[in-house]
Amino acid sequence: LTSWVDNLLDAYDNLSSEVLDECQFSIDQTLGRAIKSLGLLFDDQNVFVNKLQKIVKGELPESPDDFQ
Repeated sequence: LTSWVDNLLDAYDNLSSEVLDECQFSIDQTLGRAIKSLGLLFDDQNVFVNKLQKIVKGELPESPDDFQ
């Protein structure tokens, strides 16, 4: 799990602003569901949750099953 989260952060940091403008909403929704799922296993102060929340800019989905 540590490698997965760190790889996501590294990949996100390498995205251009143009790419982020196009896909930030999808990132927010996808990682938001992952954060909600991790929240079922860990508390909201967990290191994985905190790291992933750094790259989510919008609101989190209501649940891990909230697909639009």
